[in-house]
Amino acid sequence: MLNDPAEYDKMNETESQLWWYQILHDQVLITLKKKFDSRDISILDAACGTGGLMKVLTEEGFNQVRGFDVSDYAASIARAKTGQEVKVLNLKETGLMYAPHSFDAIICNDALYFISEDQLPAVLKQLWSLLKKDGVLMINLPAFQFFRGMHDVSVDIKERWTYGKFKSIANGVFSDASSTKHVYWPFVLSPLILMVRVLQRLQLKLKPDTKVVSDVELPSLVLNRIFYNLTKWESYLPFSRWVGSSLFIVIYR
Repeated sequence: MLNDPAEYDKMNETESQLWWYQILHDQVLITLKKKFDSRDISILDAACGTGGLMKVLTEEGFNQVRGFDVSDYAASIARAKTGQEVKVLNLKETGLMYAPHSFDAIICNDALYFISEDQLPAVLKQLWSLLKKDGVLMINLPAFQFFRGMHDVSVDIKERWTYGKFKSIANGVFSDASSTKHVYWPFVLSPLILMVRVLQRLQLKLKPDTKVVSDVELPSLVLNRIFYNLTKWESYLPFSRWVGSSLFIVIYR
C-alpha cells in the first residue's frame, strides 16, 4: 500500500463514512477531550494517509494539527483536504524533522506494521521524544494473527499484534510514562470478522489466482450504521473487551 495510489484513493473516498474509520476517529477524539481542556494543543498525525483524521480534528476545533506520510500522493490529498501542513516523511526519520518535545499529542494509526520488529523500538523512541511532558501518544495496530485475511495481503500487513507482544518489544521505550491503557476492538463484531477472514484464507489457499482486495469498502448504508452503532456502544459493556481485530493503545507521559 505504501506506493499504491488506488488504495489511497479508496481510503480517501471512504474514510469520512466507513464505520471502522469513524470509530477509530471517535476513539482519538474521546482521548483528546478527556486529556485536554483546550483545543489549542499541538497534534501530529504520524503516517496520516489521505488526511481523514486530520480533517476531523480540524473540524472539531483543534487548530494546530500537522501530519506526514511516506507517500507523496497521499500527502498531496491530505493537504488539499485539510489545508494543514503535511510533509512527505518516513516514520524512521521523524526525529530529524521535528524538534524534541514539540507536540502535546501524537497519533500513529495503522502504520507501525510496516516497520520490522528490530527497528520498531527506535521508531517508537523517536515518536516518544517528540512528545511534551504530560502529552499523549495514541497507536492503533492490527491485532491477533487469527484475524489475518485478504486485507492483510492487499495492504502488506506483515504482523498482527497483541498488547503483550507490543509491550515486550517496546520495553524501556516508555519508561517515564505515567500510565497506559489499551483496548481491542471491535469486540461485538469479532465473530463475524473472524468468519469472513477464515473464509478468505480458505479461498486464497484453494484458489491462489483469486483477486486480492482490501476491506476498505463501504457496505450498504444500513449495514454501515449498524456496524458503527454496535461498535460504538460496546464501550459500555460491563466486562473487558479481550479480543478484536484492532488494538488501540494510549500512552500518557
